[in-house]
Amino acid sequence: MTFAGFPRKLANLKKNGELWQRVGKGTFFGAKPIDELSIVGRVAEQSNPMEVMSARILIEPLLA
Repeated sequence: MTFAGFPRKLANLKKNGELWQRVGKGTFFGAKPIDELSIVGRVAEQSNPMEVMSARILIEPLLA
């Protein structure tokens, strides 16, 4: 690979999900952690225990 092709290769890796970046942390090779791929963390911050239990009552019987 030439130096000129390097940015294009990096862009392809990012597009394919093989390379990802987190501001202030760095650039990483491999799959993103689950918390990066979903909104679960943000939802948890905006909910309360009663909402969590209500959701569990609806969801868990379907998973059993």
